[in-house]
Amino acid sequence: MDESPVVPPVSDAAMAMYDLELRLLLTTALANNKRYTDQFGHILDDGYRLAMEKRHFRAFRRPTHTSKHDDFLVVGVVTTKLDDIGYALYADTSQASRTINSFLYGNEFVGGGILHTHAIKSPADPYRFFGVKHAIYQLLAPSLFKRREAVYLESMGSTTVDGLPALYTIRRSVDLPQYIGARGCVRMDIQFVNVFMALPSGHVRYFINMTINPHGNFPAWMSNQRSAKLYHVMSTLSQLAQIRRLIAAPTVAPPTSIIAAQYASLCNQYTNDILLYSCSSSL
Repeated sequence: MDESPVVPPVSDAAMAMYDLELRLLLTTALANNKRYTDQFGHILDDGYRLAMEKRHFRAFRRPTHTSKHDDFLVVGVVTTKLDDIGYALYADTSQASRTINSFLYGNEFVGGGILHTHAIKSPADPYRFFGVKHAIYQLLAPSLFKRREAVYLESMGSTTVDGLPALYTIRRSVDLPQYIGARGCVRMDIQFVNVFMALPSGHVRYFINMTINPHGNFPAWMSNQRSAKLYHVMSTLSQLAQIRRLIAAPTVAPPTSIIAAQYASLCNQYTNDILLYSCSSSL
């Protein structure tokens, strides 16, 4: 899917209300992050259980009362700079959004883009974006399970955590009457709150809270085994800025190949031989 559908714009009043709701999610996430940082045991007190542990990566999950699909909490460190995280994740065009999702989610991501843009980066905040996006995923075998489509608000921007620079990205599903949805897809609900905090070492500590409900015919035990995929996403994130810079680099014309140069040399020699023969014949 190369182009995102054109939908009527969302009113400023509606976007302002959505912005307040997302800021409340961020406030809650920052408060939880502080609790968990001050006392790691609070994670277990809140009902989470360790699902996977790798170097600089821990994923926790807990059951929910509203869905058979678990909530996930991911904490860890990536060995990259905060500005690289911002460059890697910022997308104010549909093409940029597709590029990011393709690298992070691989074959699961089918298509998507921006449905509505309300705010973009400025000198005051070079990582600010607020709008409505959609993404289509093939989470399991297409012969057995339909594609899932998420229509969601996305808010990204700069903040501070304990006096240190930080970035946040929030995605939350939204009911958008202007958009009827992609054909043949089941609408899924998502809620991601990601906070990335710069450390004095130059690395970045992250705190991610994620809820996904694919709805429809989708086995919960499979959706609840997302830890390995999350580990892959976070491992890829540290390289994504470099990949995007390579993609954005201007195209450079390739140098003349050795074979082409040899053909040119033979061509010139052949031409010179003909000229010499012609000249000698005319004498």
